Amino acid sequence: GGAIKKITGFQIPFAGSVCNLEYEEAIEYLQKRSQKPNGIVEAHNRLNPQYDLQIIIPAYNAEKYIEKCLNSILSQKTQYTYVITVINDGSTDETSQILSKYLDDEHVDIISQSNKGFSGARNRGLKNLVGHYLMFVDSDDWICEDAIEKLMNKSIEWDADIVEGSVLFVDDNGRTLSRKHHFSSCGDKDYEETLWGQPWGKVIRATVFENLCFPEGFWYEDSIFEYCIYPFWKKKYTIENDVYAYRYNLNGITCKSRGNVKSIDHYWIMLYLWDWIKDKQTLRSDEWLQISMLDNMVLGYSRTKDLDEKTVQSGFVVLRKHYLSSFANPPRQQKYILLDKSIRKKDFGQFKLLCDRWRYL
Repeated sequence: GGAIKKITGFQIPFAGSVCNLEYEEAIEYLQKRSQKPNGIVEAHNRLNPQYDLQIIIPAYNAEKYIEKCLNSILSQKTQYTYVITVINDGSTDETSQILSKYLDDEHVDIISQSNKGFSGARNRGLKNLVGHYLMFVDSDDWICEDAIEKLMNKSIEWDADIVEGSVLFVDDNGRTLSRKHHFSSCGDKDYEETLWGQPWGKVIRATVFENLCFPEGFWYEDSIFEYCIYPFWKKKYTIENDVYAYRYNLNGITCKSRGNVKSIDHYWIMLYLWDWIKDKQTLRSDEWLQISMLDNMVLGYSRTKDLDEKTVQSGFVVLRKHYLSSFANPPRQQKYILLDKSIRKKDFGQFKLLCDRWRYL
């Protein structure tokens, strides 16, 4: 019922379904379903650059893939010096035995620890930053031919903070399913809006992580790129070359998260990072942060909509409070105006309809 707005051929009903759940009740319910992790983003990592590039690989039960991953790096033809820091994160399969083959390789440094997850493994590698630049590679993926040379050439040419390339998405047999394409940026434009939020597919100046780490215990920990890195480091560029092959992993978070209560972490990490960035001088417009918050409210709905209705409503309520405390006025773009209106009116029905059709608006 109610009025209808038409956007690019789609009709969006104003549902008039008000969510009256109180903030305290919403927080309590989310905590009961999946407790908020305690991880933080602040760190004190040691800068000790001895190589042009340090490549950090977290490896947990990666027996099927780790050799292809490592060999894709070791076979690179490059003028740049590099070291691969592999963190064997408490593997219980044959990963340790496979890694032992690389113990005598001067390019490979293997660190073993008890299982701490992706963030804990990456953070172990970050504790001693031995490269001028960093690259993250997941153990079931690989890097493309000449990836190091092409990424580092651009980094040196532009004295860049971050350089990102195009990515291939492959199936378990290595067949290419799709490609995420970048155009090459030429240094006269701010390309930060085109960069992706994943840690991989890019080289990063090591000083970016001197006082930063991945918050442990959270899913979606790579959200730090959007909130803790991109706003503060301005020299960001892209190259069109394929640099990374991302393997769709049926055991990865992307596939496992649907219907999993741990997907509630989206709400927890957003609350944490929104508070974190509000205390910082971002040197960016409030409009950027407002659009980012709205996009992440949509993403939170998408990640948790297969859970029970009260969980999704609770996420809406807790993010709504933080959004409204930050922005008194609506944004300027039409679809965001509609989303903002649904949030201010507590119209959860309209909010869901907009989220379900978001990519088409």
